[in-house]
Amino acid sequence: MHITYARHLLGPARATLELLVVAPDARRRGVGRALLACAGSRAHRRGCHALVSRGVPDDARGFFARIGWRAAGTQLQFDLPAGAD
Repeated sequence: MHITYARHLLGPARATLELLVVAPDARRRGVGRALLACAGSRAHRRGCHALVSRGVPDDARGFFARIGWRAAGTQLQFDLPAGAD
């Protein structure tokens, strides 16, 4: 998992999920969900309001949608809970 964090002068801080890979034999066991929960928690602690990801493969979009990510233009976004300030 690779995540970058960015502060935006004109908008809320957000984290970008650059890469998430789960080995084929570990899929459908909650590993991806756990990694994304960890990423969300870390981003929240850093004051981010959202996680975004660009270039999500088509075969992974269903997984992201099932756990609450939504389309935001050409990327996917997961809004973090309020109170991250």
